[in-house]
Amino acid sequence: MTAIAPIVSRNVLESGLRVITIEMPAVRTAVIEFISEAGSRYDASGHPGVSHFLEHMLYRGTPSHPGPHELALAFERKGGLLEAATYIDHGSVVLSIPPTNLVRAIPSFCEVVRSPILEGMDVERAIVREEILENLDEDGRLVDPDDIGRVLSFGDHSLGHPITGTIAALERFDEQVLRAHHDQLYVGAASVICVAGAFDKGAVLDALAHHLNGLPRGTRPSIVTPAESQGPKYEFVKYSDSQSHLRIIFRAPGNLDPREPAIELLLRLIDDGMSTRLYHRICNTLGLCYDVSAYYEAWSDVGVVEFAGDCAHEQVAELGSELFEIIVRLRDDGPTEEEFVAAKERVMWQHAELLDDPAELTGFHGYAELKGVTVDPMVRAEQLTQVTMEELRRVAKELFTLHNLTVVCVGEPKKRVREQLERQILRFV
Repeated sequence: MTAIAPIVSRNVLESGLRVITIEMPAVRTAVIEFISEAGSRYDASGHPGVSHFLEHMLYRGTPSHPGPHELALAFERKGGLLEAATYIDHGSVVLSIPPTNLVRAIPSFCEVVRSPILEGMDVERAIVREEILENLDEDGRLVDPDDIGRVLSFGDHSLGHPITGTIAALERFDEQVLRAHHDQLYVGAASVICVAGAFDKGAVLDALAHHLNGLPRGTRPSIVTPAESQGPKYEFVKYSDSQSHLRIIFRAPGNLDPREPAIELLLRLIDDGMSTRLYHRICNTLGLCYDVSAYYEAWSDVGVVEFAGDCAHEQVAELGSELFEIIVRLRDDGPTEEEFVAAKERVMWQHAELLDDPAELTGFHGYAELKGVTVDPMVRAEQLTQVTMEELRRVAKELFTLHNLTVVCVGEPKKRVREQLERQILRFV
């Protein structure tokens, strides 16, 4: 039986809010997602973590449901689940719900993003404080290797701030700060709403227009591009843990750069399944790590490629040596034809899978519309499969340089092991 492709439509409300509807008549879940520029990159000056704290406060109630319990019940009694998340360059509020209850839930969902009452701030502050403390040691030092890597890579730029912010900033947040941030970023020009699943398109559009036409239009926030990388940079952070945590990071182009598809495919060659060279070498062959990963995170103007592995303290230098060897071999020799073909085949399969998942589709289409990148999964797959072997080799040579390099090690490796790793960093050419 031939699968029915989702029907994607785009509308714009009077507020400037873009609405993407994705009709999927064969699925049994509906998903509505509000995506805005409310990410940590856009946190107001002096208020790192405000986007994340505001996201938490969205759960605490609306005029119609004045409390977190009442708000949760409003959705859960309809079979729904409300979730939200903050990322570096955007924020997301998502409701998954049976299609029969979607239109009934839209008024409450719209209130969450448009009219949070922001009550119970001290309770939520305590919750977020515990979240921040998870990444600090007993002396209040940052010990999360990924956050340290961002700080080292981007310094005082907002891309270097932990998404959760700091304890000091958290204590300063009040209703005035949150209202100002909400008024700036939860606006039509800086947001997209996506709906996917089996639903009556006309009824959904009417409900959204009724409740969100009055959303302030606003403007999109501007960005400041960070200074160019001045590597190599490296930092050892002593921390008592059962393992050491190693991160090897390279500054990379952003997602609007013409080299972005080649970098994305390059990372799939390195780490996209247990058969690819990273997991095969580090885990299956050497047993250095339980798991190892590499990924490419790109924003509009800049990005990072990160290799991550956790291992026994005495094996940090060996892990670093093996990771650098994988990077250098790929840069200098390029991928094999077998790897090249396998990566492209997996790209096509994985993007085709998105077409059956309403939650994945709202995230894909919403982010694409918000950021101006490829707006269709299969077009994106075609974009990646058109990358040539020569483009992969060229981008690897441009990317994997000493100038772009940042290394972080958090743990308790002995001095001898730290010195070995430092020599590897300085020898990387």
